[in-house]
Amino acid sequence: MENASKALIIVGAVLIAILLIGFGVMIMNNSTSQVSPDALNSQAAQTHNAQFNNYTGKTNSAAQIKQLMNIITSNNVTGKTADTPQKVYVYYIPQSTTKTGGKAADTGFYDPAKLSSTVRNGYTYTVEINNSNAVDVTNEDIQDEGETPKTNENKSETPSYYANGYLRTIVITENARGTSGSAST
Repeated sequence: MENASKALIIVGAVLIAILLIGFGVMIMNNSTSQVSPDALNSQAAQTHNAQFNNYTGKTNSAAQIKQLMNIITSNNVTGKTADTPQKVYVYYIPQSTTKTGGKAADTGFYDPAKLSSTVRNGYTYTVEINNSNAVDVTNEDIQDEGETPKTNENKSETPSYYANGYLRTIVITENARGTSGSAST
């Protein structure tokens, strides 16, 4: 009788140990799946895009656009060393084709540093993200020299995001002097 009770205690201890080990393995599997690289990349893309989203969908002053161009320029310099594509292209639509002083301002892709000198005080600007289309490119596909991304024939269909979720193209429209414009996202 004494040996039988000891055997039951040993069997019970082994079962409890197996349950504890199984429970520990289950917790480890759940915790690693919640901190997967894809989840971290998605969160990193959202954090990255937030600095640009602060300007989208509303009317901005020339000073705010210059500040946005500084953020984009800084992003593009540091983004060259990133593991994933992060370069942000700027598509500019002026209110008129002639800037004060006779210098032409054309619709198209601009170097953010050069666009800072093109925006005019007294005007407002609407910042938009055209679409939610994404394109799968690598850092090698991004053109370092030119400021025009590889696009479709129709520029309005240019993907606004990279496949990794990072913002790719932002559209800035100059409104008529003294107007607030209409933003639609």
